[in-house]
Amino acid sequence: MFAQNPNLGTSGAQFLQIPVGARSEAMGGAIVGLTDDASAVFWNPAGIVKVNNVQAHFSYMNWFDLFDFNAASLVYNAGDLGTFAASMVLFTTDKMEITTEQEPNGTGRYFDAGDIALGVSYAKYLTDRFSVGVTVKYINQRIWNETASGFAFDIGTQYR
Repeated sequence: MFAQNPNLGTSGAQFLQIPVGARSEAMGGAIVGLTDDASAVFWNPAGIVKVNNVQAHFSYMNWFDLFDFNAASLVYNAGDLGTFAASMVLFTTDKMEITTEQEPNGTGRYFDAGDIALGVSYAKYLTDRFSVGVTVKYINQRIWNETASGFAFDIGTQYR
């Protein structure tokens, strides 16, 4: 028996914690209860009910001059049926040369990495002041020759 776990403190899909949208980031992430546009799928899916017809959100960020962060969403309000949305978050890096302790200047081999999250959302007013929303996401992470994937759910409510 071993009393230690080598994976303790590790987790996946950390790219999903990168803030999406200038308005949300300007508010320091305190947007969960106020979000009311196409970027709501990344913060609180209940907020998409406030989209009147069709709305899209696109954002791009070159993060630390090493990673490309892209996010996009499309929201359609179907009236009494509710509001539907599709979203994507893409986090990639260009090829980098592999280095080791024995070859700190490079081995001549390269690797790259890429993460993607694809989501589908649905939200609806339950009363004239209370809305609820849910997002189902497929998440895939890849670095060099290793991959991992899974599903995640976001559930949110808003009361005004």
